[in-house]
Amino acid sequence: MRHKDGAPRTVNTVEVADVEEAAAKVQQSGGQVVVPKFVIPGVGYLAYCLDTEGVLFGIHKADPSAK
Repeated sequence: MRHKDGAPRTVNTVEVADVEEAAAKVQQSGGQVVVPKFVIPGVGYLAYCLDTEGVLFGIHKADPSAK
């Protein structure tokens, strides 16, 4: 992902069993989902979130059959 200044950034991403369930837990804990679940064909599903301190992170579910 690119930052507003155009420089690339590293976004830590954690694997979860279910992206939608993990996103709901993020919101219940005071965080935000800033990029809803989307598919990466042949890889799986990903969403980007902000924690309560404003730190961006990803949640990922591997699924080689994702389309």
